[in-house]
Amino acid sequence: MVKQTIFVSLGEQFFNETTPIFVNRVAESFRLGIHSHDFYEICYVGEGAGFHFIGGQCFPVRKGDVTFIPIGVPHVFRPESSTNKSKLIVYNCLFTEEAVTHMRTIMAADPSSWLLAEAKGNQWLRHREERDEFERIFTFLYEAFVAKKPGWQLVLYGGVLQLNGLLFKKASQEPEGLLPTQLSDNEPVDQVVALMESDFSSPLTAASVASTVGVSERHLSRLVRKRTGMTFLELLQHLRIREACFLLRETSFKVSDIASRAGYQDIKFFNRLFKNKMGITPRQYREPYKINKASIEPPATVKITV
Repeated sequence: MVKQTIFVSLGEQFFNETTPIFVNRVAESFRLGIHSHDFYEICYVGEGAGFHFIGGQCFPVRKGDVTFIPIGVPHVFRPESSTNKSKLIVYNCLFTEEAVTHMRTIMAADPSSWLLAEAKGNQWLRHREERDEFERIFTFLYEAFVAKKPGWQLVLYGGVLQLNGLLFKKASQEPEGLLPTQLSDNEPVDQVVALMESDFSSPLTAASVASTVGVSERHLSRLVRKRTGMTFLELLQHLRIREACFLLRETSFKVSDIASRAGYQDIKFFNRLFKNKMGITPRQYREPYKINKASIEPPATVKITV
């Protein structure tokens, strides 16, 4: 099995001594690799649609989806495609274990109340809002974080408590609705694309994917071409070369290692395919990114999993 690098995002990039809560709003892309955190995160899809790879699974997401991500759980969002027309806007609320300690103190007067961070251990949870209950909290939190008017830190704590309380209430009332969704709940074409997006480095074949999603190989080929304009093989190569480009830009891995991580064990074939797709060799592609750039993978911030 091919080893996959999981980049660990450290809280020191987001928090300071007085504010262990961070809120942002980002347009997701294909630039960020799969990663885990040393802090908690609650995400809300504010616009568009795409896919969420988390904890070794994948499912489609759209506006209104909320996910609670514990410390150490690897994940990444992806828009539906790499075109400019494809949009996936996500609000992220990050908070530390220190923030959880503070909120636990606030909630001590109500022993029946729990924070997701305490009650669910390392289990990630997802939910789709029924109206706009989460959107209102996230937009309020984001505006408060950006404006930083007097008392904004208290506003952040209040908002995070609201998110935790609302999600925990949903988890208690509808536990099955908050568990990770399997691919079988999706449309076949979504299943195909999601499976290929998450497992492109494995020796996938049209026959194996068709069997997994329960369609004929011929129908699978029609689905893939209709959605992407590419054949199954072209899409698989596209995904692998895209991953190789990311690793060439953002890491100092050897080209042979990158080929392996992208799904190619034959380095000569990989080099020929890369040049055919990109017009230049992998080393030529990497050269401009070497200037004044250190590796993205210092030992203290990277974990390798199998």
